[in-house]
Order: sequence, then C-alpha cells, then structure tokens
Amino acid sequence: MQLGFTLDTHGTCVGVLRDELLPLEELANTLEFPYDIFVVFRVLPDSYGRRTFRRFDSGDHTLYLDISLSYEQYQRMSKNEQREALGIHLYSYLAESIAKYTKHAGKSPGRAAETGEMLDAGQ
Repeated sequence: MQLGFTLDTHGTCVGVLRDELLPLEELANTLEFPYDIFVVFRVLPDSYGRRTFRRFDSGDHTLYLDISLSYEQYQRMSKNEQREALGIHLYSYLAESIAKYTKHAGKSPGRAAETGEMLDAGQ
C-alpha cells in the first residue's frame, strides 16, 4: 500500500506537522491494503470557499482525499492545538472515506489480474 501526504499551505504549522506523518508513509509500504491513499492538506482562507472532497480512481485503484482547513482557525492555534485538530480531522475523514469505499477492498489490481476480474471504471 502506498500512503502519501502533501500540502498547500502557508503561515501555519501544518507543513511541519505533515513532516511528522512521514513515518506513516514508510509504515504503509509494509502493509497490505486493497488500494493506495493520497491526502492533500489545504490550509486556505475561508474566503476561497474551498471544500473538502474525496474521490476514488478505479483506474489506478487510489483514494484521493483533499482536506480543506480554515487558515483563520489554524492561525489562532498553537502548534500542539494544530496537531490535535489535524489528527482528529484526518482520522475521522480517513475512517469515513475508507468505510465509503469498502466495495473496492477486494478488487486490487493484482487480485483482479489473478482471478480474471475486470474492474468497472464506474465503481
């Protein structure tokens, strides 16, 4: 399984906190999971109106999570408060997203090739 974190931010500690997640990326390489997961943290002004969203790409069997966080809220928080808020948000959204895409759990590209299954791009 591949797990990746990237960001689009400035003026907060989220960039440093993202670096604290790097050991999880390495650990994920040792795990068997039916699909890859990539997360983007966006700490942007509320005026941008950017919303959190997710999508599953059946072609490359990857779940993409685009998490929008309020720049105004994170700017007022200490690094520890940001760490806690980011962790809670990531965990809950990741759990919710994985639960939503359980139908893809048994259809990894390798397993589909071994069993002759065809992946439906519309799933």
